[in-house]
Amino acid sequence: MTAQTPGQTLRQLKAAGDVRKVGTETIDGAETTHYTATLDPAKFPNGARLKQLTGATYQPVDVWIDEDDHVRRIHIGYSTSSSRALSSEMTMTFSDYGKNVDVSVPSASETFDATGEAAKSLQNGGVS
Repeated sequence: MTAQTPGQTLRQLKAAGDVRKVGTETIDGAETTHYTATLDPAKFPNGARLKQLTGATYQPVDVWIDEDDHVRRIHIGYSTSSSRALSSEMTMTFSDYGKNVDVSVPSASETFDATGEAAKSLQNGGVS
């Protein structure tokens, strides 16, 4: 879920989880509605295979949405029970919707495409 746009993440949450309203909160000065979702990984694309390979279990996912339907914050956490058990939590906060940005693309020498390494790790049951 973390490699997608916030809108895609919300659509996937609706399709793969039981979503309920928690309440309202202010995030960076914006009034938001806080939702939580309990995920069913079997409903993710390739979810059954991913669960088999990693033994992933997910914490409830929390999402805060403002009155303009902008995602203001997402909190995601999971753990695995594969050969290298690990856990991860991530909170992403989004702001400045509609403002112009200035982005400098890094040179090829400053980047690394880890797709192949990640794929090998999944094919080897989490061991690379």
